[in-house]
Amino acid sequence: MNIRSKVTTLVATLFVALGVTAFLVAWYVLMPSFAALEHSEAEVAMRRIQFALDRTFAQLALSVASWGNWTDAWRFAEDHNQTFAAEQVTAAGLRNLNVSTLIFSDPSGHFIASATLDLQTDQPLDLDFTARRALTSDFPWRANFREGRRVQGFVQTNRGILMAAAAPVLDGFGHGPARGMVIIGRLLTPREVEEIGAQAQAALSTVAALNPGRGNRLVETGSAMQVFHSFAPP
Repeated sequence: MNIRSKVTTLVATLFVALGVTAFLVAWYVLMPSFAALEHSEAEVAMRRIQFALDRTFAQLALSVASWGNWTDAWRFAEDHNQTFAAEQVTAAGLRNLNVSTLIFSDPSGHFIASATLDLQTDQPLDLDFTARRALTSDFPWRANFREGRRVQGFVQTNRGILMAAAAPVLDGFGHGPARGMVIIGRLLTPREVEEIGAQAQAALSTVAALNPGRGNRLVETGSAMQVFHSFAPP
């Protein structure tokens, strides 16, 4: 073999070696780095979504606390005067609150006034949670109702998931003892989900939890990194 052939063979071998090295670097170094970055970005997006949910719940909690700490509501919780219910627990009231249901309950969980509203059609809403006229016997919020403590969370209904918040009925000056509770709830409709996702600058959707559990579950697809987070309704 002459010198030229030897040099050509050596150069070709070097290029092959460099190609293999580049492939190994890309596969074992760059690919895991990109995957780690995608995982990190997905976790950040999930935190933004959680923040948007917390903010929505905070708005509901603020609204229901205002309704609960109201002298007229305090009187109504004692005398059950239906004039108050007819004038205040109305579709217009729900529309102003931007909620799907408004309920006044006694401390034992029996509803003394309620209304529902489909925020899409502006018509009454067939909502089983409200139609029962009382909390179910095993409803986890019963202790909060007996003790007059605020509570919020997701509630499963026949129309989907309800984001609900409850606050005690006080005398208008923040004093008790509580004469009952006020509950407001907003259905987690596709539009609501879209708005929460827009606040978080992330694509958000809801799916039935096949394997409910705590924490986030990351699933890598061909085009995106998906984060699944389970919320357990009461």
